[in-house]
Amino acid sequence: MALYDERGLLAESNWLAGSNHSVQLLPGLEHLLSLQQVEVRSLRAVGVALGPGSFNGLRVAVSTAKGLCLALGLPFLGVGTLAATAYQHRLAGRPVCALVDAGRGQLYGTIYPADARSWPAEGAGGILPLADLVSRVDQPTVFCGELSEGAAALLSEWLGDLALLATPATSLRRAACLAELAWARFAAGESDDLARVQPLYLRRLTGQPS
Repeated sequence: MALYDERGLLAESNWLAGSNHSVQLLPGLEHLLSLQQVEVRSLRAVGVALGPGSFNGLRVAVSTAKGLCLALGLPFLGVGTLAATAYQHRLAGRPVCALVDAGRGQLYGTIYPADARSWPAEGAGGILPLADLVSRVDQPTVFCGELSEGAAALLSEWLGDLALLATPATSLRRAACLAELAWARFAAGESDDLARVQPLYLRRLTGQPS
């Protein structure tokens, strides 16, 4: 989670939640606000990642964000998980491929162009095997997000110098990046319809029951 306003990033908290999203989310929010001595009623908007991602994590995050927006009358701002993952590499001068593990040896990913002036909050993506992803790369490209050691080794083997693999720290989905993308939408007067916005569940995409 991150706290952000027109001055920029005020506070950020990242941790591995495992399956404890519902238990840790609200206490984490209270801690984040306490770091800046901000009360929850002072919030002006809520931004949240819309996926692709796990059913449990997205369900808890999106439902909590909707609840806050309804209770406090705040704008709801959804941001694609892939966009938030890739955002910290937008100035690399290279295409950025953001990835989420879709299971069964497949990845959900999209490639953002090497143009920092046109960085969308959303991006067209899809589930694809690693070999299909490789066939789409024709220039040095930054790979970030959820990439197993085996997949990273194959990318290096198949693409050589064209595969620029982000380190684990710079592959992390940072809340600060999500907040900056959400703030840009808020500053532009945008918001999402609470009744219509839906998260993108990976389990649904792979044909498993959600």
